Amino acid sequence: MYTIYSLTDEIPAGDNYSLFKYMDFPKFMSLISMGKLHFTRIDKFDECFKENEPGKVLKALQKTTGGGYHLPDFVEESKKCCISCWTQTSIESYPLWEAYGRSAYSLAIQSDVSHIQNSILHHTPSAPIQTITMNTRCGKVNYFDKFVEAPPENCQFFFYKPCQFEDEKEYRFLINGDRLSVCNTVSSYFENSTVLLPSIDIPINPKELIKHIYVSYHASEWFYELIKSIVIKYELVNESNIDDLLTWSVLK
Repeated sequence: MYTIYSLTDEIPAGDNYSLFKYMDFPKFMSLISMGKLHFTRIDKFDECFKENEPGKVLKALQKTTGGGYHLPDFVEESKKCCISCWTQTSIESYPLWEAYGRSAYSLAIQSDVSHIQNSILHHTPSAPIQTITMNTRCGKVNYFDKFVEAPPENCQFFFYKPCQFEDEKEYRFLINGDRLSVCNTVSSYFENSTVLLPSIDIPINPKELIKHIYVSYHASEWFYELIKSIVIKYELVNESNIDDLLTWSVLK
C-alpha cells in the first residue's frame, strides 16, 4: 500500500513528486485571482457513479473484496469527501492535453507535493487553516488488480482504482468532510444535510503552488500574451523572469 500523508506531514524527498494539472482558463483565473484550488465531491466522478449507479471503481471494489465492503457505506462516505486530482509526472502528457486541454484556452500548471502542501498552509490568515489541515490527506493512487485486505479507513478507498486506470498516474489531495466542525464555508458545505454542492474551493497561495505554467499548443499568440500579462499583474513572478515561469507547451 502506498503511504497516505496528512497535509502537515513532512514529505520525504523520494515522495515529493512532480505533479501536473491541466485546466481551462476560468479555473486558472480562479486559482490566480481568487487564490482557490478546486476540489470535486467524489460521488460526482463517473468512475465512482454513473447516472446514480455504481461506477467502475465501486464495482471493482465489491468484486475484489468478495462483496465484503458495504456499498452504502462507500456511497455515504463519498458524499463527505472532495478531491483535487493531479498527474504524477515531470513532463507534459499529450494524451492528457487531448483529454483536458483540447481547448484553445487551456493551460497546464506544474507543481510538486510539498509546494501544494505549503500553498494551503500559507494562505491568507482569515481562512480556517486548522479545519482544512486536520482533514486533508494526500497520496498516490494505488492501482489494484485484487485487494488482499481492505484499507483501515473508509477514506483510504478513495486512493484506490482498478489497474485499468494505471496510465493516469494519478496523485490526489483529499478533504474528509466528516470531521469538519468549525463553522465556515468549508464545514457548512459538509454539515448541511439538505444541500450539498458538487464541489468546494480551498484557499491557497498561488505563488507558492505554481512552479511552472504551460500554455496549450492549441492556443493563439494573443492568448499567450494574455496569460503573460495576468501572471505579471498578480505578481507571480517579476517581469524580467517571466520566461522562468511561463512557456508554451513543448508540443507547440
